[in-house]
Amino acid sequence: MFWHNIALAVTTISASLLIAPVAKADRVLYDLPPDGPRTLNGTKFDGPIFRFQTALSKSLKACGKNRAAARARPDGIYGAGTRNGIRALQDCEGFRNVISNGAITESLYEKLLPGEALPSSFDRAMTLTLHLEGTDFDEPEFNFCQSSPKGEISSPENSVRVKGRRKAGLFADLTTSEIVACFSNDRRSYLTWGPFGATAGHGAEVQRILFFIDQADKTLLNDAFGEATAKVLRSIISLRKRAVQARLCPIYLNEASTSALRAGFANLAKSDIARSIFIRVFLHPEMPAGRIGEYTAMYDRLGIEPSELDIAFFLDRAVHMGPRREDLVNLADQIRIDAGNGPLPSHAEIRRSIAQQIRPSNQRRDRLGRDVVYYVDSYIPDQLSRDEQEAWQERTSGLKASSAGLSDDWQPQIEDFQPIDISPTYTGNRTTPTAEELAACPGPIMSPRNPTR
Repeated sequence: MFWHNIALAVTTISASLLIAPVAKADRVLYDLPPDGPRTLNGTKFDGPIFRFQTALSKSLKACGKNRAAARARPDGIYGAGTRNGIRALQDCEGFRNVISNGAITESLYEKLLPGEALPSSFDRAMTLTLHLEGTDFDEPEFNFCQSSPKGEISSPENSVRVKGRRKAGLFADLTTSEIVACFSNDRRSYLTWGPFGATAGHGAEVQRILFFIDQADKTLLNDAFGEATAKVLRSIISLRKRAVQARLCPIYLNEASTSALRAGFANLAKSDIARSIFIRVFLHPEMPAGRIGEYTAMYDRLGIEPSELDIAFFLDRAVHMGPRREDLVNLADQIRIDAGNGPLPSHAEIRRSIAQQIRPSNQRRDRLGRDVVYYVDSYIPDQLSRDEQEAWQERTSGLKASSAGLSDDWQPQIEDFQPIDISPTYTGNRTTPTAEELAACPGPIMSPRNPTR
């Protein structure tokens, strides 16, 4: 199965970490707090919630509960339809002894999907990050001219200046010479794709993923995008930085080309091979999620083993921001000094310290809101600051890590964290656009303005 064949390539995790839980209990795998968000959004492409919903809907239909089955249709989103379907199922033969108020529990998952492995700690950590990132495998977004100037309402119309008027819609009604200004708060990222926000730009994440997909099966890109668009995508694989920007710019400027690109990524998302490679590449130590190793190294310095909840926290931070190693080292040393001869803080307290003291220079409130998800279960509301409570509610509507069954009482299972060897080696090296490429992209788009200035 796709999700259970994905391994987290973090070589710094010590052997003592890789211990599977020994106690057997009917754990909650997915649930929502009564005062939290209405849904938990996993992937609609063969993730554990999707597979559970498929089996649930089938069992409800067999029981004659067609309306409940329709509302519990497979979409990868755990919400009212799934919860009510679980409740309705308890009236059906073979499920009358099931005790669940709408939660997906281990025993219910095993009963509906006999012989299938339970969603692992990595599966459930992925669900939280997918929910927080808000993108799935079929959702690319151009990052050209993505911001509005300071003090203006955020909108596509405000992100580009044209001669004598605002931009209306896409660029179908413009000549490129009319564009006089473009605003972007991330001028090194040109296209974002997928659940981890892989980018085509400075980090070359999209290029690497496409390279390995093409190596695995030469037909996938052609079948998904058509030969013309696939040719363009293959052409950017060896490009970096501004060379990628110049090659993608004409697609961004052309509405038909943009639509074809979106349709192609939606087609590619249906491929088990493509999705698996996406995750395998993105979790490689050289890629952003390899930053997990920086956090596990901090825990090694403290002499403690990360829990499954710690690893979920590390994963969500790794795909969103890169910590400086020295900041984590300094924080670990300060935690040990503050503890003195006494016990170290709890895992939740350590995560809270990371959240409060190691935050990005931008999106600080957004990051704090996400971080609170991973320690709020260990606190009562009054123990959190006003900033923490407000950021958490604004960003996540009260989501908790326990919504995905994650806890400090359990360690991550060994099968989730096997190193991956990715070959052949990807080499993307050309960074300078050609004169022909530069001529196809207006200067203001190649050199966007900082929206805060």
